[in-house]
Amino acid sequence: MRVAQTHSSGLYLLCWFLGSILVAFLVVPLIGLALSESGRSLIDVARMGDGRDAIALSLEGVFLSAALAALVGVPLAYGLARTTFPGKSVVAALVDLPLAFRTPLRALPF
Repeated sequence: MRVAQTHSSGLYLLCWFLGSILVAFLVVPLIGLALSESGRSLIDVARMGDGRDAIALSLEGVFLSAALAALVGVPLAYGLARTTFPGKSVVAALVDLPLAFRTPLRALPF
């Protein structure tokens, strides 16, 4: 049984080629960092007391911010998707605001 081809093979290959280039732009620098001297010295830094404290503080901040975003974001997204209420467009605009002004909003607390 022959399966019908649903895409143009030229376009399909072009998309795969461009996608591979994008993946290479992400993976090649990471491999270079892992193989460099600074990648090896990361273990030495992690063994230091101050290095461990900095890593622990960073991980704590990441997990707390992810948990807070999930606890607030999931119910908010559900409410915006499933219900209608006065001011819904204002709330949706406030949710989208950090995406529109990402860099200036990051600098505000500092």
